[in-house]
Amino acid sequence: MRERGKPVTPILILWISFCFIFAGLPSLYYLYMKHKASKPWNLKIDEQYQPSISILIPAHNEEKSIGLKLTNLCRVRYPREKMEAILVSDGSTDRTLDEAINFAKCNPDLALNVLGEKKRSGKSHVLNIALERATGEIIVVSDADCFWSPDILAKALPYLHNPEVGAITGLENLLLPTQSWVVETELAYNDIVHEIRLGESKTQSTIFFQGGFAAYKREHLGRFDEEADDSGTALNIVQQGARTLLIPEASYFTVFPGRWKGKILTKARPTHGISEVLISSRYDPCPALKRDVAANAFKSPAF
Repeated sequence: MRERGKPVTPILILWISFCFIFAGLPSLYYLYMKHKASKPWNLKIDEQYQPSISILIPAHNEEKSIGLKLTNLCRVRYPREKMEAILVSDGSTDRTLDEAINFAKCNPDLALNVLGEKKRSGKSHVLNIALERATGEIIVVSDADCFWSPDILAKALPYLHNPEVGAITGLENLLLPTQSWVVETELAYNDIVHEIRLGESKTQSTIFFQGGFAAYKREHLGRFDEEADDSGTALNIVQQGARTLLIPEASYFTVFPGRWKGKILTKARPTHGISEVLISSRYDPCPALKRDVAANAFKSPAF
């Protein structure tokens, strides 16, 4: 039995410190960012801003969903003369490339350039290949398994008119969000992370970028970071002195795996990317959308 007045043991001090570092500090940070997220933006935007844009689409084995992706782009409300799309098949072994080429032939109103790489080299590498062909003032990235709201460009691009802003990203929404408890946990996680990202954006910048929708000013972009993907590219822009923001009105939709194994595989790649950023967030393509899933998923506002 410990004698009265004996100092607290080092083990107890270590345990208290451990709990504070790994639970207390993150909780305090979340509460602070949640408070900041409720504040108004400290920037001026121009709602009439309509620059020329290049939409870059990396794709790997997306033959079942690539037609849906490109159809979704055709439904985005933006002047066609200011919009081009460049799709790069990243070593696909299915009919992704053929499907994209056929779509381009049947839909000449969409200025679509289709490129193909024989070997898979990763998202950022093929984005840099597409970037060499891009002519737009603004470079927009969208993964092949993500789908936009029709007004996403009208809501997002005005923020890039501000000279302080170098890049923006959108808010992810899950299709079929009640299909399993795995998706429910992802929704809860997203709610927390989105509040943190929005709070960081309104304070200064967030570097947590996702591939569903991200738009970059050409003069700040240079090249895409091939070590850390989306978050690494955002960090490079912040280091130039520009702001990188989450725009919650810029919504896009994606299907999330309904099983725990699929969730782990989907999270593995972005976790690696963010780790690279922290010591110096995403391309592990989801399985192609199944036709029967798509029939229900496309009841969302994106379609």
